[in-house]
Amino acid sequence: MDKKQRNLIITVVVLVVVIVGAYVVYQSVLSKSSATAPAYVPTLSAAAVSEQPASSQDAVPAQPSESETIQVAPDEPKSADSASADVVSQKTAEEEAEPPVAVSPADADQETGDGTAEAQASPMVPSLPITALDGTATSLDQVRAGRPAVLNFWASWCPPCKKEMPDFQSVWEEMGDEVAFILLATADGRNDTVENVTKYIASAGITAPVYYDDGSYAYIFGINSFPTTVFINPDGTLSHGYIGMISKEVLSSELRKMLGK
Repeated sequence: MDKKQRNLIITVVVLVVVIVGAYVVYQSVLSKSSATAPAYVPTLSAAAVSEQPASSQDAVPAQPSESETIQVAPDEPKSADSASADVVSQKTAEEEAEPPVAVSPADADQETGDGTAEAQASPMVPSLPITALDGTATSLDQVRAGRPAVLNFWASWCPPCKKEMPDFQSVWEEMGDEVAFILLATADGRNDTVENVTKYIASAGITAPVYYDDGSYAYIFGINSFPTTVFINPDGTLSHGYIGMISKEVLSSELRKMLGK
């Protein structure tokens, strides 16, 4: 073996080692990120609840590049023809005069006029229309049926969403009767489509409940990252959530807490 051949073999071996090492490091980073996804307090925009988006294409921006947590641009306020009576709480004339604000379940106790503290309840999550992959029209409350729920915002073009999907499948197989799983894709025809969602679910062998809507839920939650997971209490009030991938252990633990186990 001459010197050139020997150097070529050494170069190839070094490149292979570097590539394998980089892949191992990348997988390690993904694993750590998924296990430590930041918890957050999800909010419902009062304006979004009372005024549904005029166009679903504005609800979620165009497909971004691959990343561990995929960031998307925030929504601009939109107007609608009328408010939905079953998802909007009654307001006094004085409240209606105030500008709309986001409502968070983590808001501190409000102080009443006499100086005492009054606990502020978590907001109710509106029961908007969603559709199963078989075309069955339903709604959040119909799917929940009085159970705690986990609402996962995902997309068929989102690599981190696909990476955590098997964990949702596994926990659903274990707890699906006790908890309402709502794996919700935004099939607005621009950023994602029913065809793409259905194709991925079939190829991945996912049998957990998958639904889609026109972007209304992503809009009212102000979703700006995929995946994002939101937990809903048995009474339909907003609980808490995680931005980015969550592990099977975290998902199972959070749901067990909600079930009092």
